[in-house]
Amino acid sequence: MSFMSENKHIAGNAGEVMLIADCGSTKIHWAIVAGNSTTGEFFTSGVNPVVMPREKIAAIFAEEVAPEVSGCVTEVWFYGAGCKGDAPVSAVTDALRGVFPVADIHVDSDMLGACRAVSAGEEGIVCILGTGANACRFDGERMVANVSPGGYILGDEGSGAWLGKRLAGDYIKGLLPETAAEAFETRFGLDAAGIIGKVYRPGSHDLPPNRFLASLAPFLSANIGEDWARGIVEEGFTQFFKRNVVPLVPAGERRDGMRVHFIGSVAVAFAPLLRKVAEECGFRVGTVTGSPMEGLVRYHGVEC
Repeated sequence: MSFMSENKHIAGNAGEVMLIADCGSTKIHWAIVAGNSTTGEFFTSGVNPVVMPREKIAAIFAEEVAPEVSGCVTEVWFYGAGCKGDAPVSAVTDALRGVFPVADIHVDSDMLGACRAVSAGEEGIVCILGTGANACRFDGERMVANVSPGGYILGDEGSGAWLGKRLAGDYIKGLLPETAAEAFETRFGLDAAGIIGKVYRPGSHDLPPNRFLASLAPFLSANIGEDWARGIVEEGFTQFFKRNVVPLVPAGERRDGMRVHFIGSVAVAFAPLLRKVAEECGFRVGTVTGSPMEGLVRYHGVEC
């Protein structure tokens, strides 16, 4: 859902503007700010400086971002996947400066963006549950603890990729009910060999394995009334709390002493189950939202 109305695809008017970006590996959500109000939003290809060459990042900004913005960009707040550490931050900063040479540029992680979007300046635990998964403890101003997500092979419990991996594995091993397996084949046009090929030998036009696996997760949402689907989701969320959230609370500290906030499509799609599992693990869920952008523009003092 957009936080703006009729002007959501309109670029900024001439004059000084500020850009706010919520960046993932797949897409970037940009908000354009003129004065003290948002004047437009748009989407471009995503970037991840950990796995993407500097030249590619610079090309995306020059070819996809610059044409969307009129006026003089004086400030950019960029929150992105992989934007942690000197080299990745430098790659994004330099690419942005190549397009917006007079702007004050701030590049931080998507996790910090999530914290600023949902915490309202209060201490809490902030989580991302989308294609991937992540969690950190936030003291109201900065992240003070973080459990490495591990990626879709070693971690990302409860994420779309994890849920899709578990679903695909159950299908391959014949563990799904017969009617569910037939429905799976009909919906995706895949058999066991096709799944294995897309995960281990993806073609040039195929999705990356993590995104392919995440694309299977909506099948669980469509069948959430069935015990087998509900069980997969509950297991994923339980593992997410045990392996990513519990370690953020020192021994002896009450788990319900602070709220746990969530951003991401998976969190929204399965919000009732997420709240149930959180309660069983001793936590209280606060905000659950699909996108941090509305919270980010509010954090930066902009009228939504």
